[in-house]
Amino acid sequence: MVLLDLAMPRMDGFAFAGLFHELPDCGSVPLIALSGYSSQTYRARAWEVGIRHYLLKPADPEILRDLLDQEIIATAALTSLSADTVSRLALEFGRPKRRILHGLTPQMYSAPMTVTVGS
Repeated sequence: MVLLDLAMPRMDGFAFAGLFHELPDCGSVPLIALSGYSSQTYRARAWEVGIRHYLLKPADPEILRDLLDQEIIATAALTSLSADTVSRLALEFGRPKRRILHGLTPQMYSAPMTVTVGS
C-alpha cells in the first residue's frame, strides 16, 4: 500500500499515481490519498488515476487503520493466505485483530471536525 499526499513538490499525487501504476508489479498496489483538498473534482481525479481511498486531513486514525486492515485482508485473499496467517501477521506487528469496514467504495473519509463560529 502507498499512502500519499496529493500536494507534493515537483510531482503531485495524481502524477505519481499514474506513473506508479505503470511500473511492473505495481498496477494493483492500493493507493490511499491523504489531502486537504475536499472538492469533488479532486476526488474524481483521484479515482481516475487509481487511488482507492481519499482521506481528508486531519485523517481519523481509526479509519486509516481500518482501511489498511481491509487492504491487507483483500491482498491476503488474492494471494491465498489463510485467515490464520493473516491473524498471525497482525499479532506479529503488535496489532490486535480489528473490525473491518465492509462495503467501502473509493470515496472520501474525514475526521470529525470542530468549527467555532463567532468570537
